[in-house]
Amino acid sequence: MYLGSLGKVYYIDKIMSVYRTNVKGSWTMRTYSGKSSTGNAIKHNKSIIQFLEAFDTDTGYKFADSIKEAKMMRELSILRTEGKLQEIKSGKHGAYYNALGFKEKVKLHASCYFPRIYRQIARLKKKIGVISLRFKTQFRKLFRLGEI
Repeated sequence: MYLGSLGKVYYIDKIMSVYRTNVKGSWTMRTYSGKSSTGNAIKHNKSIIQFLEAFDTDTGYKFADSIKEAKMMRELSILRTEGKLQEIKSGKHGAYYNALGFKEKVKLHASCYFPRIYRQIARLKKKIGVISLRFKTQFRKLFRLGEI
């Protein structure tokens, strides 16, 4: 971000890497799973907020609007993790909540009132998505080979 703030940045519109999910020992699994996952997620978001504030100061508030929005999203993530739905619905986050569609509001309420069940459903949905993607890939290969 800092180097990008000093001048032009080149954007490469190609896939340059892959993100492997559910890999034991990965940073994501170590940070967001286990008994201290809630505390780790909150701590991580708070450190990103601190970074954004320092970056905003260092760049002379040149990107203040974008940074304010990024900080808001991290604050919302913290409140969601803590299950503080009332704080999300009111105050400076109220406009965000009001702009959500019905489906997103249901997800938000479910994640705040039933966090364990919500996380289990999210994991199951992700696994189903991976299986579905594998099936689609195999189907395409067979279709290209003329076996279907």
